[in-house]
Amino acid sequence: MLELECGPGFYARRLAARFEHLQVTGIDRSERQLGRARSRAATDCLRNCTFEEGDALGLDRPTSSVDAVVVSRLFIVLAEGDRVIEEMHRVLKPGGRCFVAEPRSAIRAAVPLQALRLRAGLSELYGSPGSYREPGEISVMTSDEFGALIGSRPWATTRLWQDTWYQYAVCEKHHQ
Repeated sequence: MLELECGPGFYARRLAARFEHLQVTGIDRSERQLGRARSRAATDCLRNCTFEEGDALGLDRPTSSVDAVVVSRLFIVLAEGDRVIEEMHRVLKPGGRCFVAEPRSAIRAAVPLQALRLRAGLSELYGSPGSYREPGEISVMTSDEFGALIGSRPWATTRLWQDTWYQYAVCEKHHQ
């Protein structure tokens, strides 16, 4: 299983702890975030959880090589969502599944980003270079936009739903 743009590896670590037979890999562009994720996984003694540098827009994985992919809060800061969905679909094995969670509220989306900005500012103030990169623009998708993004690939099955704060999708790739 892959968690794309995993940050500190919240989902990757949680899934690895819950499902010990599952090999989980978190992928992120920030080596600093990956360091945090690796440290937390080591503290939790997670032998089935690794982290590596990579980019969701061009995964270093063979076609049809991954059982599952998890993405959370990525499309609020990444304009190339269609390319990410395409990459997810490409790397999934036939019958593989993906899970996507995206905020529905601009306020809900902005709070963690404000915390990152504050942390980066404090790091720089105290002489430690920060790794936070300001996103070009925060964008929260409407349910129609979210459905169109998810539906841009030929999934075998798609389940979309939402709660107060998030919209979700679980998709399964066609068995070939």
